[in-house]
Amino acid sequence: MIIEELKSVRIRPLGSVKPSEWLKAGLWIVSSGFVLWAGLFVVPVMSVKDVSMLPSVTPGSLVWIWPTTRWLLPQKGEVVITGLPTSVVSHLKKSPKYRAKFKDHPPEMVLLKRVQGVPGDRVKWQGKTITLGSDQYWVEGDNKRKSVDSRASFFGPVPASDILGRAYLLWKSGDNSHG
Repeated sequence: MIIEELKSVRIRPLGSVKPSEWLKAGLWIVSSGFVLWAGLFVVPVMSVKDVSMLPSVTPGSLVWIWPTTRWLLPQKGEVVITGLPTSVVSHLKKSPKYRAKFKDHPPEMVLLKRVQGVPGDRVKWQGKTITLGSDQYWVEGDNKRKSVDSRASFFGPVPASDILGRAYLLWKSGDNSHG
């Protein structure tokens, strides 16, 4: 029975593979090698622990970070990694209510958020319309109900110096049980 099944398997000779298929395979191998090399040796990788970016980014996902420079500033709609703004750290030290929310997060923690406003944009914050300064960004989590972000009264706009990088590659976890 096994021999009959093996006889029915058709293997194409290497000479019959089209050049475009070889090119695709070669590009895939080179690209995969570059991404692996960059991820291991050059570009920082972050593991997501928070639910603030659901459903786009699930806890357990890995995010490769491309550092920002003055020539590669974040654009609206991009996902960025930002340090915890000093206004948030000082607020957490004073408020037990919010300290409980961040009890598992040290002050040097980083946040994954989507840029919703860039320098010069007008945004509503605390009942007023403000214009973002030349080095300010408005960031929000995709999970609006469970995200602490620029909309919070103690958070506000994020200075460009607090944005550590942009998420450029995501290895999504299959765990969608968070909510």
